[in-house]
Amino acid sequence: MNKNYLIGGLGGVVIILLVIYIVGFFTPVAVIPNTPVPDVSVGAIPGNSVPGNLFSVGGLQSVSVRTGFLKATTTIGVITPKQRGFATSTVDEILLNITTGTSTASTIGIATSTSPYASSTAAAYFAAVKTIAANAKANFTWRPAIGWPGAAEIGPNDYILIQTEGPGLGGYTYGGYYSAKFTNY
Repeated sequence: MNKNYLIGGLGGVVIILLVIYIVGFFTPVAVIPNTPVPDVSVGAIPGNSVPGNLFSVGGLQSVSVRTGFLKATTTIGVITPKQRGFATSTVDEILLNITTGTSTASTIGIATSTSPYASSTAAAYFAAVKTIAANAKANFTWRPAIGWPGAAEIGPNDYILIQTEGPGLGGYTYGGYYSAKFTNY
């Protein structure tokens, strides 16, 4: 008698499973509408370098500029730190790397002006002036002094000028490059 209950119970379980399978097979599957997935940038940069000269994090732009000296008599370098939409830029560093000197000794200063080619008398020097001997090589870096407020701030219409004082270079220029790093905010 116990055998009959066991066989009847197993048969009942099999029938119930068969009914569940058939009902599930013929029940339509719910379709989820195709909703666009928002593009989320996680902030990772592949590799170990940043393409271009601009890096932006949380609304602050770090900009690096590097170029060769201009062939000129007084203004041998012009840097435009301004980026549209930013009120001011802060100069973090300016580097001059002179690899080939000129036959004329010169004094070099770093200034700001609203004109990219202002004369050194019209420009306001904000960095130390350095004298370069004739045919000399030089490498120097200027960074703003800590606690010197306003010294490194550049307005939205200002240029950073690298200029020679004195007789000028007579149309010849230095070999090498100048670079600047600054932050727009």
